[in-house]
Amino acid sequence: RAKRLPPQMPSEFLAELQQKHFSWSFDRDLLGILYREVYEDVVERAVEMPLARLNWGDPEMQLLHSALGSCCQLQRLNLAQNHIGNAGAEALAETLLQSPRLLQSLHLLDLSGNEIGNPGLCSLAAALPSARAMQALGFDSNFIGDHGAGSLALALPQCGGLQRLILCRNEIGDSGAGELGAGELARAMPRCNLQILDLSENEVSDVGAE
Repeated sequence: RAKRLPPQMPSEFLAELQQKHFSWSFDRDLLGILYREVYEDVVERAVEMPLARLNWGDPEMQLLHSALGSCCQLQRLNLAQNHIGNAGAEALAETLLQSPRLLQSLHLLDLSGNEIGNPGLCSLAAALPSARAMQALGFDSNFIGDHGAGSLALALPQCGGLQRLILCRNEIGDSGAGELGAGELARAMPRCNLQILDLSENEVSDVGAE
């Protein structure tokens, strides 16, 4: 079974059509028009993108860049249970920072069940303060450690709309939990309105959890 790929921009689709033979050039033009209409409805006007369990990795995240940048009102982006690593997370962070409309509309980002470690999370954390509409983040079941948790701790005071942060089943120890929970998080809570923080099934001892 062929892997589903991220949607092409209409200009990219048209370029491919130019390489194909048509008995009637009208057919090529018609296909281009129809594709643009579908793209506008399915991508540009999408409120939700359910892209979980597609076996996507870092190359697909690079391809998704243009499509996400064209979204006008995307609120929920679900990329859970793929194979996205640090490079893919960094590409997503770059997409966010280059897409003002996406930053204004995105409420939920689910990257649970991927292969993101500290470098990828640090890149995403740097983009989060600009994502002012963000309310929920899912990073559970990745490879995030103390350094990644610390980068989130630094970003949280600037994430006033964030209410839900899921980091369970990672590799966060007492150092990361201390920065995120007892230290920076405690000071950030009044300003970021965080209501749910899940650090379960990490490497946190009772002392770190306090």
